[in-house]
Amino acid sequence: MKKKLLMILLCLLFILTGCQTQEEIQQQKEKERIEEITKEVEENTEIPEEAKQWMIDNKSVKVVTILCIKTSNRCEAIKKELEEAKLDIKNYYIELDDLPDNVKDIYKTTYELKDYTGYLPYVIVVNNNKLIATKSDAKNFEDIKTLLIENKIVSE
Repeated sequence: MKKKLLMILLCLLFILTGCQTQEEIQQQKEKERIEEITKEVEENTEIPEEAKQWMIDNKSVKVVTILCIKTSNRCEAIKKELEEAKLDIKNYYIELDDLPDNVKDIYKTTYELKDYTGYLPYVIVVNNNKLIATKSDAKNFEDIKTLLIENKIVSE
């Protein structure tokens, strides 16, 4: 009887500690997906080193990218507000001034930016490698935040 009870307890203990929750399984799958994306991007020699993490993030999470230049007062104000904001999204503030052309091209051509005319700041919103929204000539950080809220990327 004691052996039977001990076996049942051991089996229950094994079952309870050996089973993963749905959330744990989902987290493991997400981790493996991101590792696969990272490996793929890291091995791609056509992507400049400066842009690889941006590519990885764009393929795996929600990302807002703001293209700017150093000499723009509007860009500087947006940069400051972006740094202070507590957005639940990966963000990139990219100053195009000093970047090599091959790096600029990655930021400008990875997604089909139909409304890109060169006016800055230019905002690109991506979720798991899908272009969600863009905005040319954003006036301030509130314009960007409104764009993110309207596209259900962040909540108010």
